[in-house]
Amino acid sequence: GAGSYPGSDFAISSLMMVTLAWLLPFLLDRWLRPSTERTVLRALRGGLSLGLERVGQRLSAALAEAIGEATGYRTAADHLVKQIAGLLVRPVRSDRPEIARFVADRPAASGMPNE
Repeated sequence: GAGSYPGSDFAISSLMMVTLAWLLPFLLDRWLRPSTERTVLRALRGGLSLGLERVGQRLSAALAEAIGEATGYRTAADHLVKQIAGLLVRPVRSDRPEIARFVADRPAASGMPNE
């Protein structure tokens, strides 16, 4: 009788052994397998970071180019201002014949101080 059937201790041990043999690989597979959501999130962050870095580089290059152009325009404007100032300050030489006929000389004997 009683010796021919395994006892409850054997049944509990067998159940724990089967559960452990199934549960351990299942949990390890779940923990070690990359989640689709985490993979996509990591890829999005990497792509966004790379994209922002490229935009920053292009923006820096465009800004450097604009600064160079602005410096060139500023230099040209300074040169034009100097040329205009030189033209405004330069006295008219009425001793040259091509200019003398267009410029009227002031009478020197008017009694007023020369300006």
